[in-house]
Amino acid sequence: KPATAGANAGADQVLCAQPTATLSASFVNGTSGVWSQVGSGGTISNPSSNTTSVSDLLPGTVYKFVWTQSGFASCPATNDTVVIDNKPALENRIDTTTHTICAGSQINISGLAATGGGTPPTYQWQVSTDGINFTTIAGATAQNHTITPTTTVWLRRLVHAQPCSGFSVTVKINVQPPLTNNSISADATICMGLTAPALNGTLPAGGNNAFTFQWQQSTNGGAVWTDI
Repeated sequence: KPATAGANAGADQVLCAQPTATLSASFVNGTSGVWSQVGSGGTISNPSSNTTSVSDLLPGTVYKFVWTQSGFASCPATNDTVVIDNKPALENRIDTTTHTICAGSQINISGLAATGGGTPPTYQWQVSTDGINFTTIAGATAQNHTITPTTTVWLRRLVHAQPCSGFSVTVKINVQPPLTNNSISADATICMGLTAPALNGTLPAGGNNAFTFQWQQSTNGGAVWTDI
């Protein structure tokens, strides 16, 4: 009688925090087989089928399943083991506080070091001007990102830690236009003790258009200024 064909439980699997997986052993005519587990955890849906699902998997856990294949009753069975390495879920968090800055100002968006997955994390920041469509920022591959936007933008961080990958929550940076039209007039020359003519200021523009004013004076040609 021919020996029982060698069992093949299929390729090992590396998953990202998945609750289920599929076991897929090779089927050989004239044989039967059964799945079993080394250790505990996980539920095999149909142990006697070469292709079956397994559920109740936990993140950060390695599972081993054995496919035992039998042929003629008098011949010893063969077996093979498949390993399912279910990596922990990826945690990708950044500062999501909405910021408001003036155009041309620099701002740093900090992010926590990513955790989870199975390899050291790599980072890629992306930017959007509508909060929907994002593009990759060239060279923005650090844990944190510093940006000098000229218009309102949204940022998010993409992290890869194989086999896991995922985006952070987005953060909005409101960018207000720079202040303009802030001028006063006019220069005057007067005798000591006389009242200077009134100084007139134009109405500025920019920012949030809610202006507050503070006049200052200098007695040394503008080197040092003090509030009036």
